[in-house]
Amino acid sequence: MDPAKPEIPEVTRLLAIALCLGLLTPGLLTVAQEPDQERIGQFVKLPAQISDAQVTLVRNQLLELSRRSVKEKKEAVMVLKLVPGASTVGNVTDLARVLINDETSSVKTVAWVQDRIVGSHAIVALACHEIMMAPRAALGDVGKGSPVPNDEAAFVRRVVAKRRNPRIAPAVAEAMINPSAGLVRVGISQDTSEPDYRFVSPKELKQLLAAGQEVTSTDRIREPDQPAAFTTEEALRLHFLIADSAQSDDDVRHAWGLPLAARRRSKRSDEPVNVAVIAIHGTITPVVAEFVIRETRKAVAKGVNLLIYDIDSPGGFLTSSEEIATTIADLDAATITSVAWIQHDALSGAALSAMGCDQIIMTPDAKIGDIGVIQLSEDGAFDRVPEKLVSPLMVTMENLAKKKDRPVGVLHAMVDRNLQVFEVTHKDTGRRTFMTQAEIDTTQNDWVRGKLVFSSRKGNLLTVNGVEAHELQIAEAPCTTLDELQLRLGIPEEVTMKPLAATWVDTLVFMLNSTVGAFALITLAITCIYLEAHLPGGFFGILAAALFAMFFWSRYLGGTAGTLELVMFVLGIGLLLLEVFVIPGFGVFGISGILLMVGSLVMASNTFAGMTTGEQFHETMGSLGTVTGALVTVIVVASVLNHFLPSMPVFKHLMLSPPGQISEDGLIDPVKAAVASGTEAVGVGDRGTAASILRPAGKATFSDNYVDVVSEGSYIEHGTAIEVVRVAGNRVVVRPVADS
Repeated sequence: MDPAKPEIPEVTRLLAIALCLGLLTPGLLTVAQEPDQERIGQFVKLPAQISDAQVTLVRNQLLELSRRSVKEKKEAVMVLKLVPGASTVGNVTDLARVLINDETSSVKTVAWVQDRIVGSHAIVALACHEIMMAPRAALGDVGKGSPVPNDEAAFVRRVVAKRRNPRIAPAVAEAMINPSAGLVRVGISQDTSEPDYRFVSPKELKQLLAAGQEVTSTDRIREPDQPAAFTTEEALRLHFLIADSAQSDDDVRHAWGLPLAARRRSKRSDEPVNVAVIAIHGTITPVVAEFVIRETRKAVAKGVNLLIYDIDSPGGFLTSSEEIATTIADLDAATITSVAWIQHDALSGAALSAMGCDQIIMTPDAKIGDIGVIQLSEDGAFDRVPEKLVSPLMVTMENLAKKKDRPVGVLHAMVDRNLQVFEVTHKDTGRRTFMTQAEIDTTQNDWVRGKLVFSSRKGNLLTVNGVEAHELQIAEAPCTTLDELQLRLGIPEEVTMKPLAATWVDTLVFMLNSTVGAFALITLAITCIYLEAHLPGGFFGILAAALFAMFFWSRYLGGTAGTLELVMFVLGIGLLLLEVFVIPGFGVFGISGILLMVGSLVMASNTFAGMTTGEQFHETMGSLGTVTGALVTVIVVASVLNHFLPSMPVFKHLMLSPPGQISEDGLIDPVKAAVASGTEAVGVGDRGTAASILRPAGKATFSDNYVDVVSEGSYIEHGTAIEVVRVAGNRVVVRPVADS
């Protein structure tokens, strides 16, 4: 050793070597500290009756997961959701053979038991690598109280012998298939302080004792002739059968590190992508919300499995934005994938709308956030609303965050400028997410707080770009161009990605769908019917039909009316015409026709999907009030028209009036017209003459009196001799004289 050189301690020398290796091989020293990569996976819900098609589906999806696992270099997991049912033993054993097949052994299978699973379905759970159970679930009793047949029992023993699930001992499976076997947990003494616990049958326990094995404890779990359906509480207490319990699909998903996409229905490799693109551009108004909701419903009806919302908006009305967000969030995630595509800005209400989507994909420089609520003050300026009015929005954001697996604190910080968000790490699993301080305080020190997210500093509503949104776990990795987005989502190049945008037709539909629009259409249509009765010629009849057609057209596009309402309305008109022109008097047919027409108008004004009973009643009463208001308005208008119509220059020549009411100047004589309204001098049996065509209403003369009458049956021509058959108040019913 050279005395001129200082001695380097061995520890320092090793650290220097490690540092050099780290510098020469970037990332070598930090690989062990990085969290595990997210797995790929798929949830599959088995039906109550497993069929051959279900067996084939599970096999194909296992092969697809195995292929993806190799390609993406990620561990694959399939979660089989078991439900109670009664399937044939052949289909169940076929499915179990698929699960234990070496061809797909690289995919870890997890049986997710949410209920009491007994009978043959329990065999599926025994064939999986792992089992997870809900707190009140149970599993076992394959024979439902009786020993299973020998061939089925032999198959179960072969499945368990593969030891895919080390928590299922042969004796546990034996107790499930043979109630007379019984089950005992024994503690075997060993060199360590902790005994070795084993599960054996009572017969095997006797063999252990006879062999001189030192048994320190025995715990009889099932006595012979007692069916073995093990509960979650037993499995956790005795440390067998299951790895852990779970409350929901999301608990299972988090336990295995699976993405949100694992819960969606797996798309077959040969299944085409059916895509629709809907634009949310400009200020979000009720018209835009109505358009987006309507187009979303139409896309679902057409079988679209990929919905892309092209968002570029500074925000808008809070209620409209919430309606869009909840409509998108309520889509069946198992069959439809919703994607928010943000190339520029999605701020305020637009950001709220985007949170309803399964995925948010942004360009790197796009912005999302700033969901602060503002209101218009009396002087025309926008002011922040009191914090207590923000509470409902905070609840909405929390619900959306949990439903779409996004950090709640991040979404809350977009609404409340006083909230700060911190990066946190779970002290046991190493999982990383983001929380507010209030959330951290409620986790019983399970999460270790890290650095503050700078965008959430106090006094600032959280707003981030595409890169930051991905880091905060609210958006996917950014895409630079539309072509890149199309490639990522697996959309063929020949598919046109032109978004559907709102037009003037949507504005018209929105206006007609409003309460004022519906009131105006119904009022004008009924008024036209009244005018057609007094001014025959067909013009007002055609106009009334056009107005009613416009009403049902707007309601159909608005999603509240369908074929049923239109059929009811047409049937109601038919019954009224039958009553007026065919059947004498006014009774069942007329009343039924009116009720059908009113009912169709009320039903066409509402959609009761997702409403409570109270909300349905409120909506029905509102629509009924609109129709009633229209009828009252028509009565008032008719009274006014009765007074002024005969003297109006154009209409006086079109009205049907009996000759006796016409004065020398061509106008209706008000004195003679007044006489025509009286019925005091008319009684049953009186005879007169039709002073106008009765179809069925019109005028008739009795002596020197003109009277409003109604025909008992069909048309009665002008000048026909008639007689009174019934008088009820102001209603005089007549018929032709038999010998006329």
